[in-house]
Amino acid sequence: MQVDWLRSFVAVVDYGGFATAASHTFRAQSRISAHIGSLERELGVRLFDRRSRPVTLTRPGRTYIIHARSVLAQLDMGRNAVAAIHDRNHGHVSVASDPSTAPRFLPRLIHEFGQRHPDIRVELVDDLARVDDAVLAGRIQLALRPMLPSSRNTRLRGVTLWREPMRVVVHPNHPLAAQDEPVPLEDLERF
Repeated sequence: MQVDWLRSFVAVVDYGGFATAASHTFRAQSRISAHIGSLERELGVRLFDRRSRPVTLTRPGRTYIIHARSVLAQLDMGRNAVAAIHDRNHGHVSVASDPSTAPRFLPRLIHEFGQRHPDIRVELVDDLARVDDAVLAGRIQLALRPMLPSSRNTRLRGVTLWREPMRVVVHPNHPLAAQDEPVPLEDLERF
C-alpha cells in the first residue's frame, strides 16, 4: 500500500469528487483514479459509489476513511517530530476564510508566516459551509469568518479579531430613514 493512495482517497472524500481532488492536489484525474483503483484492489472492496454525483462513500469507505486520516496524521506527526530535532517546523496548515476577509488580510499574513516558517505549506480553503466539522476533524486548523462557531459545536472556540460597523440602507421614505441615531438590531425585527 502506498501513502499516495491514501492521500488521493482522502482528497476525493474532502473535495467531493475525483476532478476536484485532482485540481486541489495538482495531480491528473487519471492518477487519482488509478490510486483509488489500486487502493480498492488492495482492500478488496469498493470505497466509492460512482453512480451518484457527487460520488459517495460506500459502507467500507466510511469505515476506512477514519483509518486513512489517522495514518496520514501519524505520518505528519512523525515528520514534524523529526524536523523538531533539527529545530525546523515542517508541515501543512489549512486556513478557511470568507471571500471578503481573504484578500484584505491573508496575503500579508501568509507572506510573513512563510518568511518565518518556509517548510510549512499554507492552503487556503474558501468553503465555509461545513467549516465547524472540518476544524473538529483536523482538516482545517484555522477559520476566519464573520460569525462565531455555532452553539452545537461546544468544542470550538471563537475569538473576536475585529468589529466592523454595519449600515442599514433603506428607501428615503422608509421610517428608519429619518433616524440620526444608530438603529438597535431589535428595531430591525419590526420591519
